[in-house]
Amino acid sequence: CAFSLSGITSITLPASLELLDRQAFSGSKLSTAKFLGSDTEIEYGAFQQTPIESVTLPQNLRSLPNLVFYKCPSLERITLPSSIVSIGESAFSFTPLESITLPQNLTTISDAAFNSCDSLTTVTNASTRLRSVGEHAFYGCRKLTSIELPNAITIGNSAFNACSSLTSINLPAVESLGASAFAGCKHLRQASLSESLTRINNSTFYGCDSLRTITDCENIDTIDASAFDMCYYLEAVTAMKKVKFVGKRAFWYCTHLNWQLPEGLTTIDNYAFDGCKELETTLPSTIEYIGDYAFRGSKMPSYLVIPNATTHLGSNAFDGCGEIDSISFGTGLKVIPPYSFQQLTASMGRIHATGEWYEFSGALRKVEIPDNIEEIGECAFLQCWDVDTIIIGDGVTTIGAKAFYDCYAKYLSIGKSVTTIEELSFSKNAGNNRYSKIICKAANPPVFIGDNFSTLDINAELIVPVGSKEAYLNAPIWKVFTNITEQNFSAGDIDDIENETINIKINGNNVEFTHLTQNDTVTIYNLAGQLISQSTSTSIHLPTGVYIVKINDKVSKINIK
Repeated sequence: CAFSLSGITSITLPASLELLDRQAFSGSKLSTAKFLGSDTEIEYGAFQQTPIESVTLPQNLRSLPNLVFYKCPSLERITLPSSIVSIGESAFSFTPLESITLPQNLTTISDAAFNSCDSLTTVTNASTRLRSVGEHAFYGCRKLTSIELPNAITIGNSAFNACSSLTSINLPAVESLGASAFAGCKHLRQASLSESLTRINNSTFYGCDSLRTITDCENIDTIDASAFDMCYYLEAVTAMKKVKFVGKRAFWYCTHLNWQLPEGLTTIDNYAFDGCKELETTLPSTIEYIGDYAFRGSKMPSYLVIPNATTHLGSNAFDGCGEIDSISFGTGLKVIPPYSFQQLTASMGRIHATGEWYEFSGALRKVEIPDNIEEIGECAFLQCWDVDTIIIGDGVTTIGAKAFYDCYAKYLSIGKSVTTIEELSFSKNAGNNRYSKIICKAANPPVFIGDNFSTLDINAELIVPVGSKEAYLNAPIWKVFTNITEQNFSAGDIDDIENETINIKINGNNVEFTHLTQNDTVTIYNLAGQLISQSTSTSIHLPTGVYIVKINDKVSKINIK
């Protein structure tokens, strides 16, 4: 610290000097320094916070120490000797460097080495040995437009965060890409990664709202939280075919993304594809966990298949996915959570983050809950206005509040195990309910909690099990129905509630469609969501199996035995 805070402005350091001590000129008035010796070593902070403009470094210097030129407000250019192998922490932080050539033997750029070098536009990499770029190394270098790092293996957290002029990156050797490494690079359009990279870390490309493509990423298996959050123009990540985990908000409001999720994917965390309005993907058969709001506002295919492997479905998971017009629930689910399929209807909407308007053309027409489901959460199908038919399986015991509120259905079938129907489950906002036929298979009338069927047409047909009519006539709410009949229920190949509208007859492997007009189209899918047939033919031969049949806007499940 011999000259620290001194008034010295210029110095020539002799060849005999072996070591320049730590903070030797820190805070002084020094503007020019020259080393005559080739082997002098320099300790940390030697020139920090000085007005130095020109410095000639020792030719055999191997390491630029930490803080050596930290906050030197006049240092616009410097030549680094080829002998340097490492640049220390915050070595050039907050300097007005305009350009820098990385020396040929450089292997390491330490944390914050060029942090907040606002004027740095050009980094020329002469090194073939550079392996590591530390955390915040180039953070906030707002004018940096490009950098080549062909041999870099490790890129630290926030290494290029807020480099808002950076337009492309090429990292063919990278094995580790830190959290927020390129976050806030608002002009970054293209990123070429490495086959050695297996993980996209938290917020790596957060807010890169010009990013279009990611290439050379074939072995990525983990995409962590907010990895591509608000990359509005990211269109495709098709090379990522080995992904097993997609983290929270990983692709939040990537409004142009359209990616077929790969087989092998098991986990989609909360908000992962929230607001991805162009995303139209079938769900891989391997999906086990779908988090809250996972696909809210996404396009999704018209026929949504929840795989058998799926055991957890989060609340609002498919909220507002207006292209969905039919759903098949896998055998692994026990609960349909709150708000999971609300507002699956043809409508207009706004992408909240961008203000952009979009229009959905689909609309859910039929809800069929299979027997493996035990509970339907509150508002699960809230305001699915176009639903015509609701069939609730025999495993369901509880129907949550407003589960089907504002569904303008005509047909309702309630399974035999339902014991509780919570408030406003089957009510609508105004006018008369459209139910013309209701089947309730429960021998004991389910208990209503609060108001239900609040705008009911009391003349709707109510069909109950043989021997239970008297119980329904004496049960709260049920007793207002004036047209109650009994029926001996038995399992059939086609849902009895819709025989008059679906017009399907099964004879062995032959399926016949009666009363079709020349404008009626019959579409058949298997339970994996694959299209089997689409025609106006009145019959088809199908192998043994379970199929979804759509005739115009009517949907039914058939079982060929």
